[in-house]
Amino acid sequence: MKELPKVLGAMSSLSAEERLQYYRDHLCKHPTSNFHARRFSRVRWLMEESMKQRFTTFLDIGCHDGFVTRWMVDEPGFQELVALDPSIDAIRCAYEALKETRCPEKAVYLSVPYEHFKPPRMFSGISAFELLEHFTMPEGVELLRYVHEYLEPGGRAYICTPNIEGEWGRTNPDPHHLTLYDAETLHDLIEATVGEELVWHQLEQRCPYLMVKWQKTN
Repeated sequence: MKELPKVLGAMSSLSAEERLQYYRDHLCKHPTSNFHARRFSRVRWLMEESMKQRFTTFLDIGCHDGFVTRWMVDEPGFQELVALDPSIDAIRCAYEALKETRCPEKAVYLSVPYEHFKPPRMFSGISAFELLEHFTMPEGVELLRYVHEYLEPGGRAYICTPNIEGEWGRTNPDPHHLTLYDAETLHDLIEATVGEELVWHQLEQRCPYLMVKWQKTN
């Protein structure tokens, strides 16, 4: 694996505990409407995947206000959505938005960092969107291992993170992003961590986001 490309910002001087407290206190100032959520390529991607895979259970790690997955609760045959985010305010917004769905009882939103949550079951699908970049590389490895551990056999994982070569990369670094990836490095990291064949979605050299999935076979 080649040396990891990364952008270190102001958050890099904080400990993991201090970073976690920052995210706990983070306010969800502009909750995402369903209309705007469907304009995001990563949300459309997951919707397309849901039509093919027909998830019955799903874990959304780093869910923010729930915009990525809350539509799932109204999908035919869907049983349970569990969504995690350390931000207390974001979880409050997620529950408010959930009131607009037909089946809100299918969703559980928890204000907890993923590493503190040990689910009693595996899931047919798991997403971690715009999350890897908030961790150091060793922390990112632990996240990927967690995702794979709680996938049921045949289940699929979905990862989305800014492309270091895209508009949210080198030229416009977010100070809260500790590690940014190019496609080759992300591929090597995930493959070495979970040992699965990866499938890219709309991979272009300078696309804003890297979106990749894998299916659990081992």
